[in-house]
Amino acid sequence: MPGKQIIRDAYLKNPERNHPRILMREEDFARIKENKDDSVIKAALVKLSESAEALLDAPCTEFAIPDGIRLLAASRKVLGRVRVLALAYKLFGDEKYAERAYREMEAAAGWDNWNPRHYLDVAELCAALAIGYDWTYEYLTEERRAVIREALYNKGVMTVLDDYRDRERARSYRWYQDKPGDNWKMVCNGGITMAVLACLEDFPADISEEVLSCGFKDTLEAVHTFYSPVDGNYSEGPTYWSYATTYLSYYSKSLVTACGQDYGLTDWEGLRKSVVWLLNMASNDQMGFNFGDAWPSTVCSDLFFWVAERFGDNEIATLRKRDCLARPDSVSATTLFYYKPGVEEKELALPTSFAILGNDNAAFRTGWGKDDLFAAIHFGKNNAYHGHLDMGTFILNVGSVRFFHDFPPDNYNLKPYSGTYRFRAEGHSTLVINPSKENDQLRSARAVLDRVQPEVDKDRYAIADMSEAFPEKEAIRGLKLSADMAAVTVQDEIRCLPEERIVWAAQTKAEIALAEDKKSAVLTLDGKRLYAALLSEGLTFEVRDCKPTELSPEVEAARDENRGIARPQNDNEGFRKLVIDASGKDGYTVAVSFVPLADGKDAPEALPALKKLAIW
Repeated sequence: MPGKQIIRDAYLKNPERNHPRILMREEDFARIKENKDDSVIKAALVKLSESAEALLDAPCTEFAIPDGIRLLAASRKVLGRVRVLALAYKLFGDEKYAERAYREMEAAAGWDNWNPRHYLDVAELCAALAIGYDWTYEYLTEERRAVIREALYNKGVMTVLDDYRDRERARSYRWYQDKPGDNWKMVCNGGITMAVLACLEDFPADISEEVLSCGFKDTLEAVHTFYSPVDGNYSEGPTYWSYATTYLSYYSKSLVTACGQDYGLTDWEGLRKSVVWLLNMASNDQMGFNFGDAWPSTVCSDLFFWVAERFGDNEIATLRKRDCLARPDSVSATTLFYYKPGVEEKELALPTSFAILGNDNAAFRTGWGKDDLFAAIHFGKNNAYHGHLDMGTFILNVGSVRFFHDFPPDNYNLKPYSGTYRFRAEGHSTLVINPSKENDQLRSARAVLDRVQPEVDKDRYAIADMSEAFPEKEAIRGLKLSADMAAVTVQDEIRCLPEERIVWAAQTKAEIALAEDKKSAVLTLDGKRLYAALLSEGLTFEVRDCKPTELSPEVEAARDENRGIARPQNDNEGFRKLVIDASGKDGYTVAVSFVPLADGKDAPEALPALKKLAIW
């Protein structure tokens, strides 16, 4: 998509070069004011007022790179502040908010640089100052406008040309050249495009055209790569889905408000499906499956409003609106960017099975009620962006209680990060063969669903061949929800040498009470109990802590180079794991069934029969 057309359309839509035109137009602010009594808008306006008032006397954000790498915390602080203050100015009309927004922007504009070495920092500052410049434009004097424009141009636009032109420069990551790349595509291109569109008439046309063209082409390719058209899977996991999609929404909305369209940037079925993927891969309380570098968090967000509007999907908008009313703390000033009142409410029907042949993940549940049983499993590529050595890891919930979890990431500055407990397979609920301090699953390995059975009223399952993770071994893993919906079974079939060792583990925060014969255990967490039964003969359970891998002295010294901010690995206090550790055979079937226990029951009345994966 040529930047020239974007420039032309922006001028046609804004013949008087009017503002606002980034994310919101004057009619959007007017719509919010007209609907101030709508329940969601009313709650968001209260939050906006509280947030803006709290910022009036706060000191401006200071330049700080505490880890020697990232200015990102400061960039995000500026963005959050300017966004709130400029929005408060537009909706409440009090110039004190515009004045405070300018002081925040002026301070950031005065920093010597915006740390282009780590380009996310620049992009988020570009988004911050583009929004503030555009929304407070009428308040700002020309002298003040020039301060912001010059910072956006010199510290933003001109520095991104080094990336687009692949010139010699100090960068932590060649994000533009990287293919397929990661969330940086959306963030960096989106933030820079917002800066150009906000100041279009004041930047040289040839520079603007080049920046708009490079950013659009790169982001369009990323959209078509990152969001699976089959099931919406976003391989970086829910946390980075949120980050990337936030900036994709900024990008798309800014093109629409400035130019009238986004030129097909978001015309992609995988983007629409990604919301359904998030919901299917989350427990019934909407807590996501945080595989890889993702954090455990509620997947439902204001981005659902944007995706719903973009695709005319009232069901998704309805779900998020009801979520806003049920979780008022999730409503914020940014809700006002996305929410549109008056949309006809429609119920979103979601399946209780999510398993597609050839895909990376699967999930099954007994229903969508608050006490239902839910389990999900992750395969995919170990070397996916923000991926871990976590092939085969699974989570399990009884209602809102997550009995088996996936750890959030550790400190990215630990070197090697890939040597940390939470990155390695030993820090996940999966299988390891021959544990060592080396990679405990092959980094280049991939597994997809080889066999699936998603039909209700039958045993529902997903099976994948994980053998690539263990060279010269065979390992196949399946996850099954029984037809009576009483039990979840995780089963591995392994071929190895007799002298080799297998370690099966499931990470939990629950208290674990082993039976005397160590063939079963009762897990207790937050008032709920789960029975774990070893169906395989000749194996037993044990309980271990989740002690981190010891890093070498060389690694500890390397961490100290980051300006003294390095911290040790998370100690995972309060977590433990149920473990099966075995050796001496050339083949194993490791099958463990999990059954929620009713009050007063110490064991289930029946357990699933052990069957080979081939006849599941």
